[in-house]
Amino acid sequence: MALDTLRRAQCQMVEGEKMASLVQLTAGVAYEINNPVNFVVSSVPSLRRDVQDLVELLDLYETAVREQGLADQFQAPAQHAQAIDAAYTREEVLELLRGIEDGAQRTAEIVHGLRNFSRLDEDDVKIAAVSEGVDSTLMLLKQQYEPRITVERDYGDVPAIECYPGQLNQVFMNLLLNAIQAISGEGTIRISVQQASDGQIEIRISDSGAGMSPDVQRRIFEPFYTTKEVREGTGLGLSISYGIIERHHGHLSVGSTPGVGTTFIIQIPLRQPVDVLGPRAAATSDGPSASMKGSAS
Repeated sequence: MALDTLRRAQCQMVEGEKMASLVQLTAGVAYEINNPVNFVVSSVPSLRRDVQDLVELLDLYETAVREQGLADQFQAPAQHAQAIDAAYTREEVLELLRGIEDGAQRTAEIVHGLRNFSRLDEDDVKIAAVSEGVDSTLMLLKQQYEPRITVERDYGDVPAIECYPGQLNQVFMNLLLNAIQAISGEGTIRISVQQASDGQIEIRISDSGAGMSPDVQRRIFEPFYTTKEVREGTGLGLSISYGIIERHHGHLSVGSTPGVGTTFIIQIPLRQPVDVLGPRAAATSDGPSASMKGSAS
């Protein structure tokens, strides 16, 4: 019992410090670059209109010179236009503008994902959309799964739920990272968010990876248990995730078939009994209770 208590305490300390550092980092980065990114995003459409106006003005000049037989008087501009390949330059400028617009929009999406992921939980539960949390986490992980892994989303008409959004984002991060790492080459991750008939929300994260043996499934939520090589994993992520969902009065389970893939299933109520949950109750994980440890669906 003393050893188990020590292990849980160590688990809480390590994961709490790690999550606090991650939240502070992402919140700081998002704050610092939010304004300049918004400036670029809002300026690009005006810049595009201005460039298009200048291009149309040049077209009018060229048309007037040609129709009025003034080519002899405009030999120098014509030679310069030929030297710089004016037609190609126009297309290049417009193409560069499209690239800037796409890049700025992509950066704005990343900033939005950072801000959503790093939401600091307050003393009371908040109303949050589960699908937004999943999408924000996917945005942060995009470089790790694209282009080798295809992500398929199936979001039902699900109402927002009472929860600690930052803690749920931590769960999504752990489960999605687990799914990505389970796929050695090309593969698929399927994410389903649906409202169950009993009023709960059900989130399924499935991968087409290597799958797990029955023995691994039984132990997968134990603190410090990991199938990774030394220094590649602490064995805390899934245990922490289990505890967070349990503290939200929900349930996290796993089903897996070796060689086929794995599915993690989160079931969480729409509304939390706040008087029971209490302030900051989901801040850390104690790991799964003995009665629920390693249960699979």
